[in-house]
Amino acid sequence: MTETKIIVATFKTNQKETIVYGLWQYDYGQTLRIRGLQLPSVVQVHFALQELDGESVTEIGTTQNGVTDVKIPDGLLKKTTEIDIYDRPVYKMFAWIYFTDGTYGKTEYKIILPIIKRAKPVDYDPDDEVVTKVFDQAVAKVNSAAARAETAANQAAETAAEISVDRKQIQTNAEDITGLKEDLGDTSNELYKKEEREIAVDSSDYNLLENKVAYIDTNNEVMTYENANAYVMHKNVISGEKYRIMSQTHGSVNTLLYAICDSNGKVINSAKMGVSPNTYLTTDITIPDNGVEMYLNEFPTQTYPLVVNKIETINISKINGKETVNCWGDSLTRGVGVGDSYSKAFPYVLHGLLDGRKVINCGVGGENTINIASRQGGLPNIVKPFTIPANASKVEIELTNIYGDSTGILLQGGSALDPTTGKYVMTAQINPCSINGVEGTLTYENGKYYFSRSENGESVIVSRPTPLITYAMKSMRDNINIIWIGTNGGFTTSAELIECIEAMIDYMSPINKKYIVIGVHHLVSTVTETFETIEKNMSIHFGRHFINQRKYMLEYGLSDARITPTAEDITAISQGKIPTSLLYDDVHYNDKGYNIIATLASERGKELGYWQLAKEYNSSVK
Repeated sequence: MTETKIIVATFKTNQKETIVYGLWQYDYGQTLRIRGLQLPSVVQVHFALQELDGESVTEIGTTQNGVTDVKIPDGLLKKTTEIDIYDRPVYKMFAWIYFTDGTYGKTEYKIILPIIKRAKPVDYDPDDEVVTKVFDQAVAKVNSAAARAETAANQAAETAAEISVDRKQIQTNAEDITGLKEDLGDTSNELYKKEEREIAVDSSDYNLLENKVAYIDTNNEVMTYENANAYVMHKNVISGEKYRIMSQTHGSVNTLLYAICDSNGKVINSAKMGVSPNTYLTTDITIPDNGVEMYLNEFPTQTYPLVVNKIETINISKINGKETVNCWGDSLTRGVGVGDSYSKAFPYVLHGLLDGRKVINCGVGGENTINIASRQGGLPNIVKPFTIPANASKVEIELTNIYGDSTGILLQGGSALDPTTGKYVMTAQINPCSINGVEGTLTYENGKYYFSRSENGESVIVSRPTPLITYAMKSMRDNINIIWIGTNGGFTTSAELIECIEAMIDYMSPINKKYIVIGVHHLVSTVTETFETIEKNMSIHFGRHFINQRKYMLEYGLSDARITPTAEDITAISQGKIPTSLLYDDVHYNDKGYNIIATLASERGKELGYWQLAKEYNSSVK
């Protein structure tokens, strides 16, 4: 191997981390050589440009004579990740050495590779490395075979044949890995072309009834009986959700496969296994109207365990086209300070800066972090038991946040101007909502919440606490999210604020997680940390997804707005506060301030690859 293509990382005894120099931006075909570690014959190495956020690219390293070589992903060398908020050129690659045997995975070592920036070569366009899958099983096979071969090599001569076989197996499996990578490289974009995607249901979503088998009794309810080799799995579900159940049949053909119950515990849909025992079958189900809980039988003694995947439908036009942008926040996002039309609020300014895509103002004045996350779906609100009338009459409901406290959504309605139509619209993205599968409208009047169903039907008894399913939860998960929350509290530390934002990010469609987080410039008295601490922790956690707008305004806000600093501005800046010339009052920006926020968001989104800016726009923000 040509030495100019090799970057060598040498580990000393007991060393877990090292730094290696020698990489240049726009290099390609480079190899990372790892010395000083006793690594297996085949090992995973995860590469990324961000240490604490984002996704990594998996490459397979091979070890010979104690030296491990692994390809450095070309695509990471033609990108820039400036983690300095002032765009100072800080560009690093990180590599983690990852051990797995197919049943566990553990990160053992880290390599830091600073990348020297340079001018882009003309006509530079090497293929990006697109392999992002984990090759646990394939790697486990190779390493297992390698271990057997090494052991056999130290045995007597009668094992020579086994050594030969194992070595052939190593070669075969290594070739399989190469083929797997090629296949993934060819098909990685297929995810964006399919109508549906399966997502594994996390085990934490289930409640377990151990040593029991479920059945349906004569009252059409799920009952159980004792069985030492079984247990019942059940989870909360929502009408319209789709699941794929893969299970090995057990016992008789009449053994219950699944049952869907309503809020009263009555079975409204079910199926028996229906085939002879020890048959592996796949069943697709759609949760019917009023379905709130799903029961499944699991038999741990069977060869193939029960697997349940949730099927998500992907909006192809959104993935491949111009995704809509959701701007989540409070009165700052809504645009208080620019007049009743809100046409100069930052979401509408952002709409004008982008390449024709729709931008939705999801700001509601007075809401705290938890309230906003509940509208979006990250921390859904809970409706306490009540009865939905048969007609569309309005009925009072008791609504709490996920922690059981009184909620505060829709405090100020959220009505604002849609600049694309010139009409006022509700921007809160709650209605039409649904409770227990019944669609309707939520209103907030005189400190109370009311629900009105959209169409007449049978009355529905909601017998247990049930999530309020908002319009945003059902229809806006695929969109790009700009999150600007925290002005009205809802947290005491940066950890709590980050946790809330993470919940919102987690709820986004797993195939299309694109987001920007804007920092705060006003803190309520219950917050126990300083701006500097909060900003530092958010910057570490969210990386280039985070915009430290307060610090930017102090440094560059007035010059971007072409304002000569006043004495008040200078005093405010010296105290770490936003210059008064950019504010409408103590909290809200004026049109100049919101314009800067929109510009920062537009530039950061472009950097992250979310969009292109309008051709006629020339940014003054560098």
